[in-house]
Amino acid sequence: MTVLPRDSKVHITFTAGGCAEKLHAWWPGYGHLMGEYPGTLAEFVRVPFADVNCLPLPDSISDEKAICLRDNLPIAYHAFCQILGANRVIAISGTTDRLDVDRDSLGIEVTDYHRDNDVVSKLAEMVPDGLDVAIDCTGARYAKSLSHKVQQARYIESDTPETLTECSKSLKYCGRVTIVGTYGGTANGFPVGQFHINHPSMDAGFAPVQKLWQDCLKVKFLHHMRLSQASRAMEMMDKSEVNFIKCILRFDYRDESEQPYSKI
Repeated sequence: MTVLPRDSKVHITFTAGGCAEKLHAWWPGYGHLMGEYPGTLAEFVRVPFADVNCLPLPDSISDEKAICLRDNLPIAYHAFCQILGANRVIAISGTTDRLDVDRDSLGIEVTDYHRDNDVVSKLAEMVPDGLDVAIDCTGARYAKSLSHKVQQARYIESDTPETLTECSKSLKYCGRVTIVGTYGGTANGFPVGQFHINHPSMDAGFAPVQKLWQDCLKVKFLHHMRLSQASRAMEMMDKSEVNFIKCILRFDYRDESEQPYSKI
């Protein structure tokens, strides 16, 4: 590193190319897929091309604010940017409390795939002409059907294409599907024939944090808890208690002058 002085506060964004446009991506923890750079949940981290991949942060930004630039918050904001200017937005999830936030706080339409099992049919009912744009925010990890659960369990496929398939089948002719959820291997059963016939376009990639970082800092966490309460925090998230979506865990010795701890 030649640009930044020692002890600078930085955010690490591994570059995916397109540096002039600040299209740097969040890539830590992907091992051999991303060039054998191990995960960054460690005290010391090796950062390739550090002059480019380290985003300098002003001292005025607290550590807790800087956390907003990690992982799924930038990814969520990246997806949000894709829908700026849309006159109609439909959110699909199987988590009721998140759908409540979408509907009540963001004012968008929602559908629960546990209630509406056939997402493609439900979207065709809501938007008969098909979607202009579909955004896959789920990625590869969460198989819904028994078939793909078995295939993943037996290592027949690493990724499930189910959400991507629903997105593709719900598009209008010449529509567009964007992937912001993560994929890392292969998936079976994607309807490439139908995709080809309908003339859609597809783009994908990690969130360009260096381009969006100032907007990502506007995110506010609803819950602040002690590190000793981590197991309780995981339980609350697993059970979707009290709109528990994001949480900051702080060392137990931290005082509450900056941000009070949540009462649980």
